[in-house]
Amino acid sequence: MQLYHDKPVSPGVENALKRARQMVEFPWTPIRRIPSGHIFRTPTEKKYVDMWLPPHFPQQGMIYSSVRLHCKFVGSNVSFETYVTALANPGSVLYTRPQHGLGRSMFSYYGTVCSAFASYVCQLPYPMACAGWGSMEGVSPVDSSRLENLQLCDLLLSEGHIAVVTDILRDTNGNVCRISVSESMTPVCRCTEFTPQQFRGYWLEDGYTVYRYAGIHNVTYTPSPYVPLEGDPPSEVPPHNTTFMADFGNKANYCLGETVEFSIFESGWETMEITGPDGISEVLSIAGETVAYTPAAPGYYTAVCRKGSTISQSVEFCATRMILKLAKNTFSQQEPIRLKFDNAIPGDTVFYAQVNSHDLFYRLGRSLTPEEIAGGRAVIAHNLAPGQYVVEIVAQNAYGKYIARSELFTIE
Repeated sequence: MQLYHDKPVSPGVENALKRARQMVEFPWTPIRRIPSGHIFRTPTEKKYVDMWLPPHFPQQGMIYSSVRLHCKFVGSNVSFETYVTALANPGSVLYTRPQHGLGRSMFSYYGTVCSAFASYVCQLPYPMACAGWGSMEGVSPVDSSRLENLQLCDLLLSEGHIAVVTDILRDTNGNVCRISVSESMTPVCRCTEFTPQQFRGYWLEDGYTVYRYAGIHNVTYTPSPYVPLEGDPPSEVPPHNTTFMADFGNKANYCLGETVEFSIFESGWETMEITGPDGISEVLSIAGETVAYTPAAPGYYTAVCRKGSTISQSVEFCATRMILKLAKNTFSQQEPIRLKFDNAIPGDTVFYAQVNSHDLFYRLGRSLTPEEIAGGRAVIAHNLAPGQYVVEIVAQNAYGKYIARSELFTIE
C-alpha cells in the first residue's frame, strides 16, 4: 500500500520539525562515564533510578536530565557548541558534577526534559513546564476522535509529559496509517512510529490531550555544524581545541563568583592569558593539568595558552551578574509579588519572570513588558497557595539564556 508523508503547511512548521530532529538525531559520544538515569512507571507511581552511560559508546539524541537547579537546558541555556566542547573535556561538569540525589529527574549537569524539548521545537522564549502549556496563549485543543484531524507539530500533553507529532503517513484516501512522535525521555530524546491502534492506546487512552500551537508558523531554524541535517548548507565543525578547555565548555555562561576551571590537555604550555571585558589581560602560570580562574567583573572573557611566541586556540566564556530583589520576604495571598532587578552587562536582554515552588517546579510565568524591562521593576499577580516559592528573572546574551533567582519567600 502506497503511503504519503504529510507536508509542512508553512515554513514555520518545517523549521519546527528540523528543530525536533536536531534534538532527536544529535550525535555524541562521552569520553568518560556520564551520569544519566531512567524513569520507570509502576501501577501506582514513578520510580527514578540513577545510572551512568558508558564512555566511548556512541549516542543519538540529546541526554535527558532535569537541570532546573542550575538552569542548563541544551538549546536554551546551553548551545550545541558548548555541549560538544564540554563532552570533549574529561574535566568538564558533564563528568565531574553528577546531579544524582539533588532532585527528581536530575541526572547530568547539561540536558533536556520533555517540556524543554517541546519549548525548543516551538521556539518559546524560555522552557515552559507541562503545567503551563494548556493555558498558554495561542494553544488550543484539537478534536482527536478522528486521527485524520492531526497535523504536524501537534502537541500531546498530559499532567506530567509533553511530546510532538513529527510525521504522519496517510493512504491515498487521506486515512492516517502511521504517526511518529518525538519526545525527550530517559536516557535520550527519541522518535517513535505508531500505528493508529498503538497511538490511541499509548497516548489518547492514557490521559493525553492533543493541542495545537498557533505560533508554530513563526518558528525559525538555524543550522548547526554540530548536528547537520539533510538539506542544510555545507558547514565545517570548528577545529577541536586540543590545548585546553573550560569545565563548562566553550562559549558558556558562568555566574559572577563561580570559578572557571581549565583542563590543560597538552604539556609544554607556560602561561594562560585571560583578557577581560575591560581589555586588560591577566597572566596565569601553568604548573599542572588544571588552571583555576575566578572573574572579578561581569562580561565576556577570552583565554589562550602561550609558550614563547606560540599562542593556542582560544576559549571564550562570560561572567553574568543580574541582581534580583523582592520588596519583602512574605506576601499575603491577596497582594502581588513586587520585585526589582538590574543587569550588569549592557546589551543583554531581560525578558521573562517565573515563579517556582521551593524545589524549583514551575508555578507561573510571563513575559516582562517593555516598561518593566526599562524600569527594572515588575509586579506579578498570582493565585498561589500558601507556601514557599522562588522568583526567577531570565535574560539572554550571546551564549544563551541565564537567570537570577531570589531567595525563598513565603505566601501566607
